[in-house]
Amino acid sequence: MTDYAHLDRLSKTIIENRVLETGTDKQRIRLVVRSCILFFCKTIKRVEDIETLKNGDIVSIAIPQLSDFHYALEHWQILAEQNQTRIKYRAELQPSFYIPPLIGPWLVKFKIRDELATSTAILENLARS
Repeated sequence: MTDYAHLDRLSKTIIENRVLETGTDKQRIRLVVRSCILFFCKTIKRVEDIETLKNGDIVSIAIPQLSDFHYALEHWQILAEQNQTRIKYRAELQPSFYIPPLIGPWLVKFKIRDELATSTAILENLARS
């Protein structure tokens, strides 16, 4: 999850990912994602600062001036549960681009959940190999 130079392995929608700056606990990355919902396709750019907290949580905050978001915060928790791992994801996203009314927040949330499910399945396969 923290191999930021290779995030494109987790999703076909990521068409570009680049580490811009590296610190001890912080990284600045650039992501370009191409995704479609029904007839609406969009290439979305996001530059974000990602921090790994002492408890292992991962928090990313988009830089609005360099992104297609007025505001974007993602919080990932990776929790050990018996002999398995649980990933909890929370996001607050305020895009700076137009989303047609027919699409709306419900379909966007559905698409994000679907993409997260696909990415976690890929992550599980990568962890096994």
